[in-house]
Amino acid sequence: MSAKNLTAKPVTLPRRALTSAEFSQLEDVPPETEWFANIDNAPTRRAYKSDLKEFMGFAAIRTPIELRLITRAHVIAWRKDLDTRNRTVHPFLLSQSGNRRHRRESSPP
Repeated sequence: MSAKNLTAKPVTLPRRALTSAEFSQLEDVPPETEWFANIDNAPTRRAYKSDLKEFMGFAAIRTPIELRLITRAHVIAWRKDLDTRNRTVHPFLLSQSGNRRHRRESSPP
């Protein structure tokens, strides 16, 4: 093999749609926001927003960042509260295992 074949060829990268600043800001998006934004179905999103508002009231959460403190025990307590009021299990409640899995996968090692 000759030295001529080992010479690196310049690579042309595609044009970026994001500026460097925009790219960096996306690192600061909380995983919870990223997960919720990934729900494309409008009725499902509305139902989750309603359920989330109710859950936040139940758990006395004032800011979305506090959702990071929620454990499975909090969700179970809410489910029991819903049961005592003869309420149905909310779609949001059912989705929480997916949200927790997303947080685990998004967390740095």
